[in-house]
Amino acid sequence: MNGPVSLGLLTPRLEAMINSGLKDIKLQFSDSVIEWSKDRSIAYLQFIDVEVLDTSGAVIARVPRANLSLSGPALLNGEAAPTNVELVGASAVLVRRTDGRVQLGFQIDGGNETAGDTKPSEGVTKAILQAMLTPKPNDALSRYLRRFAVKDAKLTIFDQDTRSYWSAEKSSLTFDRQSDGVAVSVTAPLRLADKST
Repeated sequence: MNGPVSLGLLTPRLEAMINSGLKDIKLQFSDSVIEWSKDRSIAYLQFIDVEVLDTSGAVIARVPRANLSLSGPALLNGEAAPTNVELVGASAVLVRRTDGRVQLGFQIDGGNETAGDTKPSEGVTKAILQAMLTPKPNDALSRYLRRFAVKDAKLTIFDQDTRSYWSAEKSSLTFDRQSDGVAVSVTAPLRLADKST
């Protein structure tokens, strides 16, 4: 790796460049740094205090840090195209619905409520999965993205059938694009909720 190098003065321009290639979400962040791989084929960007907004401007996720790997060839063509997105330190809620479907959302308020009171935003998950499953020719995220991950997350898992919930610190979720869809893996050291109250 070469770096990291602060991009403080370039952060607003970099934010605008990345957002110009996104169609369904927009990013806002307070600072950024960059590192390059040894062969300089991949640029690794780290963004601080990241907010993800939907097309109406509503915040759908807030994370302390996000790491992006950008395509080197796309950068040389003047396009900021993420190949790998990693959200670090997010608070997320995984809900197993009574019909068997699973919903993943991110907490945008710090994640201090109990699972029964949470109102997670699933907008980021939907946008990422749509980008990975149905690439659009004018959307850099959907054309280049190969992996989306959530690392060191505080994960709350809620089962609507049993009204049970568990929490897991330092969890990780990974979505890898495959030729026939998206493979999902979850690592979550579970802790049962305190039922003494």
